[in-house]
Amino acid sequence: LRPTIQVMVLQRDAACGMIALAVRRSFRDTSSVYTYIKNKRRCVSTTVWEGPITSAVETRVERGELRRDKDQFELAARLDRLYQELKCTDANVICSSDLVLVNKNSILEHALLISQFRRLFRPTAPRSVYIHGKVGVGKSMLMDTFYKESARIAQKRKRRRVHFHEFMLNVHEQIHAFKRRNPLGDALPAVALHLAQEARILCFDEFQVTDIADAMIMKRLFDMLLMDYGVVVVATSNRSPDELYQGGINRSLFLPFIDTLYIHADVMELKGDYDYRRDESDVHENPSSRFFWPSDDSSVRQKVERQFHSGTGESTSRVIPVRMGRTVQVSRATDSVAWFDFDDLCGKPLGAADYLAVCENFSTVIVDHV
Repeated sequence: LRPTIQVMVLQRDAACGMIALAVRRSFRDTSSVYTYIKNKRRCVSTTVWEGPITSAVETRVERGELRRDKDQFELAARLDRLYQELKCTDANVICSSDLVLVNKNSILEHALLISQFRRLFRPTAPRSVYIHGKVGVGKSMLMDTFYKESARIAQKRKRRRVHFHEFMLNVHEQIHAFKRRNPLGDALPAVALHLAQEARILCFDEFQVTDIADAMIMKRLFDMLLMDYGVVVVATSNRSPDELYQGGINRSLFLPFIDTLYIHADVMELKGDYDYRRDESDVHENPSSRFFWPSDDSSVRQKVERQFHSGTGESTSRVIPVRMGRTVQVSRATDSVAWFDFDDLCGKPLGAADYLAVCENFSTVIVDHV
């Protein structure tokens, strides 16, 4: 029997969202109705206490490295609460035998309902945290502070700090490898399980979606990571969840992921107008260490050449391998320094994987004719 089910959820806690998703995923027909009332996409209020992240921020304020910022301390307190919750909750990964049951599509679909509700009685993972705001206001700094302090509980939960583009490239590599071995198989459940076994705390820097290939798999992938396997995510982004993948192809197919994000994560905006990137001393005090102009001046060219030859090895052209079989051509390079013409680096159809490959191979990049 397939009854018509209507689930209306006021997002008060994660359990409500989990129940709704469990029913929704188990009764997949057009008569089923799932209504999620977001309570205006609420951001959770935090209670401030002196945890390790707050203490670390306070120390940096006293040293004069940071300004005293109310929003930063509120976010630090939320991360302290997450830290305490992680210390007190179960970190076991769902076993591989359950993977078959949870993700199996067959005539035994109603057995999934039992497994989904059985999962509700396991110790639930803490809510994730999604941080967004302007550039330079301290989002990555606070996430990195949380990551550093969470080393104290690393024996209980493995951790991973990664740029979001790099993470998704790794996901696609794993999907590709799975498809080579199992052309007709569903790769995402196996990939999600592997990721959960690899890290129970995922810290994403620069969370944004620009690739349709990423957008089309994120809902299923993060349903499995966050709900099935109890992975906890701390992410930073310049965009609020509602602004992710704006203007993207088939964005309507991406929107359910935004709902998943609000169900499983507290969304917090880090406000502020002060850009801490301007405090980089070598650029602020000595701009000539990074910027050279005019580019056609002979003395300027000599300075740039000296910078280029500060690297070891002979000057030569190089081809840098990129994930998924791509390559990037570098016109001039030593062992640690790459020299690009602006049009070669920014005028050609390069993407995140290409730029990550450049960063992995060189410590210094010279961009000429900007």
